[in-house]
Amino acid sequence: MKNSLQIGASRPRPVPGFRNTSRSSTVLAGLALALVGLPPASAWAQTIIVGGTTAIVGPTGYGGSTYVSPFTGMVADVLVTGPTAFLEIEDSLYLAGGLDTPQDPGGTAILVIDAGAQLQIDNPAGASFVGQGPGGTGTVTVTGPGSTWTNLGGLQIGVYGTGTLTITDSGQVTAVQGIGIGVETGGNGTITVTGAGAALASSAQIQVGIAGTGTLTIAQGGKASSAGPLDAIGAGAGGTGTVT
Repeated sequence: MKNSLQIGASRPRPVPGFRNTSRSSTVLAGLALALVGLPPASAWAQTIIVGGTTAIVGPTGYGGSTYVSPFTGMVADVLVTGPTAFLEIEDSLYLAGGLDTPQDPGGTAILVIDAGAQLQIDNPAGASFVGQGPGGTGTVTVTGPGSTWTNLGGLQIGVYGTGTLTITDSGQVTAVQGIGIGVETGGNGTITVTGAGAALASSAQIQVGIAGTGTLTIAQGGKASSAGPLDAIGAGAGGTGTVT
C-alpha cells in the first residue's frame, strides 16, 4: 500500500486511518500515533511532505517520542522542503526501530530536508536515532542553502541498525550533546559531509565507531567540527572507526 500526505503546500489528502485536518501539527501528531499503532506484520508505505508551513509534533503518548518505521516491513518517507517549512519535534526522534526497547527491529525510514527547510529536535536530554533497531535502515539527507537539522540533544547514526546521514550543498547539521556514529554492536553508521558550505557541528564529542562500525567522510570543501573533548575513533570494545 502506498499513500501520500502533503502538508502545508496544499490541502491534505485523506489517508486511511488518519484524521484529516488542515492543522499541520494535528496531522503529524496523528501520523506518529498511527505509525505506533500498526501491527508488526503490516507492510505499510507512507510519504509525509511538510512544505511551506510550520508543524509541531508534540509528545505522541508513547514515551513522548516520535517514531518513523518502528516495525519490520514498514517503509516511511518524510520530506521537509522549502524555505518556509519548519518541522519541530518536542522530544526524541527514532528512525527505523526502537519502539518498545532499543533493540526492537525496525523498518525503512527516509528523511529529506531540502530547499531551505528546517528540522529541530527540542529535548536536550533526548536525541535523534537513525537506524535504531536491528535490521532497520534509516537514511537522512540535508541539502541546499538554508537547510538545517538542529538537535538540542544528541545525534546517533547507526545504533543497532544501519544509519546514513548525507550533508551536501550547504546543508547544516548540529547536535549540542554529541554525535555517535556506529554506536552499538552490530550498528553501522555513516556520515558524509560534502561540498562547500556543508557542515556537521557538535558542541560535545564526535565519536566514530563506538561499539559498531562508523565512518565519517569529509569531502570537496565540507566541514566537521566539535567543541568537546578529543574526538574518539573506535572508542569502545569491538568498535571500528574510519575518518577520511
